[in-house]
Amino acid sequence: MKRKEQAGPSAGETGRLEKKIRDQARELKRLREKLERTYEGSVQLRIAVNALLTAAALAHGEKVIDPERSEKRPGRRLEIPCFSAEEMGRRYVLSARRGDGSYVMEAWEKDDRSVK
Repeated sequence: MKRKEQAGPSAGETGRLEKKIRDQARELKRLREKLERTYEGSVQLRIAVNALLTAAALAHGEKVIDPERSEKRPGRRLEIPCFSAEEMGRRYVLSARRGDGSYVMEAWEKDDRSVK
């Protein structure tokens, strides 16, 4: 008994496969755009955190000279004790707002009922 040779997918099957490919391409484009926005947001967040830490060091740090450079370059150093970001988020609430010419940040310990 001879086997019947298959010529390829039927027209209906081809149409379904082409639609699936189009749908996947559309989804891939959407996910790439989302990834791009997420990356751009992470860059903006890094810039904001660096600016905040720089402002804190300049405002509250002690004057120092960079010993690693041949030219003596003054700077500021602010030491902050090591901490766990997870623990800080769990135990404290941060309030931040713009004041008259400054940013005002207040950290409050969460009441015992909200700490888990």
